[in-house]
Amino acid sequence: MVPDDDDERVAVEIELSRDLLAEIDELAVLEGYETPSAVVQEALERH
Repeated sequence: MVPDDDDERVAVEIELSRDLLAEIDELAVLEGYETPSAVVQEALERH
């Protein structure tokens, strides 16, 4: 069992199409994010 620690980080691996990755990057830039990871959920909800 993994301890419930708020500071614990986990790695997640997913496969996305190139088109979706391009949209994530575009949304990140348009919204002023430094990295696209902050808009991954929004892009996934669009598809």
